[in-house]
Amino acid sequence: MSDDFMSDEARKEAARKRLQARQAKRSEAQPSSHVRMPQPHRGAEHPQAQDSTSASAPASERPRAPRPQADARRASRQQAGGHDGARPRAPRPQQGQQVPRQRAPESREPKPRAPRPQAQHPAGSQAPRQSHRPQAPRSGANRKPAQASQGSKQAANALAGVGAAIANAFKGVGNFFANAYASAVDRFGKRNALIGIAAAVAILIILIVAIRACATPADPVQQDLREAQKAVSASSYSNEDGSKPDKAALENLLGAEDTAALLQTASSNEDAYWVASHPDSYTTDGTAVQGKLLRLAGNEPEAASFVRDWPNMYPQDKPSGDASTSSAESKTNVPRLYQWDKRWGYTQYSSTTFALTGCCPTSFAMVYQALTGLTDKSPYDMGVIATNGGFETQYDGTDTKFLFSAAEQLGLTCNQLNPQPSNLTAPLSAGQVLIINVGPGDFTQNGHFIVACGLDADGKVIINDPYSAERSEKTWDVSTLVSQSKMFYAFSLA
Repeated sequence: MSDDFMSDEARKEAARKRLQARQAKRSEAQPSSHVRMPQPHRGAEHPQAQDSTSASAPASERPRAPRPQADARRASRQQAGGHDGARPRAPRPQQGQQVPRQRAPESREPKPRAPRPQAQHPAGSQAPRQSHRPQAPRSGANRKPAQASQGSKQAANALAGVGAAIANAFKGVGNFFANAYASAVDRFGKRNALIGIAAAVAILIILIVAIRACATPADPVQQDLREAQKAVSASSYSNEDGSKPDKAALENLLGAEDTAALLQTASSNEDAYWVASHPDSYTTDGTAVQGKLLRLAGNEPEAASFVRDWPNMYPQDKPSGDASTSSAESKTNVPRLYQWDKRWGYTQYSSTTFALTGCCPTSFAMVYQALTGLTDKSPYDMGVIATNGGFETQYDGTDTKFLFSAAEQLGLTCNQLNPQPSNLTAPLSAGQVLIINVGPGDFTQNGHFIVACGLDADGKVIINDPYSAERSEKTWDVSTLVSQSKMFYAFSLA
């Protein structure tokens, strides 16, 4: 009869017999030296397979004996408290039996999930599948606010860190002073501690002020400017129109150093005070000439009167007097003449006032009068000779070729010498008079002519500067003049 038509009890009995037969067969095939180990029934976990195995089952149905090696490994693992590394297998279901599915135990309890809302769908339709993948942020405007927000958070964190560092620094300083005060109170008493701390703070402040003063020394030019401003403000001079020197306007025009010089002179010179109060009166020939005239009044107090009258006197067609007298007393037989002398300073030469551009004709007039003893030629006359000879230049004074030409006309000799000490001292010792063409330095910013008149007892050079009474009163080292000179011109009688 087929198994499909057998009852359950009959199928069970037939299965037990087949199992017992296999086990008996295997037992006969095993050597007698092997020890049989009890083998659990594979269907022991099945609720319907709890009956004992029949002894009369055929050998082919008997259970297979385990191998000694596997048994030894399993026994060692059981002694160590573990298992054989395999999960227990579920029993094989018998034909026609329903075996419930068993899930392996999980290591942790699953998290409870929130119930999903049930969507209402029409009958016969399926609910759409929902994707659980996170959606990427959209490009464009939706991404920029996130980036901006992240940058703002970073900036806020940085500021918070800086604030915390500053707070900790002040806290540390406060703790230091608190501890110092407490120690001082314990040792000296409260009153003495307060006096000591006050003294320490005062000393600290004095040290800070001293260090700051040493680290940032005062600008001498600005210091002079402040003192000059105080001096001119305290002066008793006043103008009829009520005008006063404007320091800011003068500084913008002349610079701090020249402004300080002009204000300092104005504090003790009424003419210079008027000049400093009326800088706009000197713009006839441009801002360059304006600046030079204002500087002349500030640096040469003797020229302040000339500069004050300049707006009303310039330009003159001819001089107002001759050169029969020197502008000032000379240390030698060389007369001292100035190009800004009122007798000829208001005339025009080299496109502007003779007072600023007539240094070469004035220097040659001093040489001519010293060597010939004549006073018939003034600086103005020498300027006319230069103009007629084509040696007058526009805004640049006089060409040096004028010295050779004029010397020949007036009975003098002129020798050109390179600037070196012997070429200065030897001619002066021989009684010659020299004109020195100087460059930037103590005498000028561009170019200028001065007269070397002789040597004093110390071997220093006596000069007549046609532009500066102050420099003419000094004597000069040979090395200083040589270092600032472009060329020497030695004159003597022909």
